Amino acid sequence: MIVNVINLPHRKDRLKHFINESKEQQFQYKVWDGIIDNIPATGISKAFKQIVKWAKDNNLPCVCIAEDDIKFCDKGAWNFYIKNIPTEYDLYLGSIYCGDLDNGIVNWFSGFTLVTIHERFYDKFLSTNEKNHIDRQMVLHKGMYKVCYPFAAIQLDGYSDNVGKVTNYNKKYLADRELFNSTKHSLQPLL
Repeated sequence: MIVNVINLPHRKDRLKHFINESKEQQFQYKVWDGIIDNIPATGISKAFKQIVKWAKDNNLPCVCIAEDDIKFCDKGAWNFYIKNIPTEYDLYLGSIYCGDLDNGIVNWFSGFTLVTIHERFYDKFLSTNEKNHIDRQMVLHKGMYKVCYPFAAIQLDGYSDNVGKVTNYNKKYLADRELFNSTKHSLQPLL
């Protein structure tokens, strides 16, 4: 599976980081330019939608999208994520920052750091309002949202173009979440 990564062209630092992650995790990728808008959430929504529209137009059974600030939790985390893709899902997430996780399923969440979207969900995804955060808007579609747990990938802390400041979401939101660790977790499928 190819990872479609969103990168704002001026964030060469993040693209370099992402390329290093891809080498360590050993996956192929395609870079998509991020979209800048007066409302950052609108630009982010449009950037995700351009990839989903491309996947739909090319009849792909699913599409995997990552943000350029993705940080895999340990060596082998990508393989762990891939081996645990569920048979039934609308969205399959590498982690979440907010949301009530119940046995690997979440109804509402924030965090599209790493997401795989099933083809049956393309039209609903594309219909999402672009004026709000697209990840948080998924609650309105009432889809089947499954999360890789322990989390395979998180967001790199640092300057966020979305909020216009340095963030430290990992400390704030992930303190009680389990992250993939290759010495602790098996690479055998969980689901």
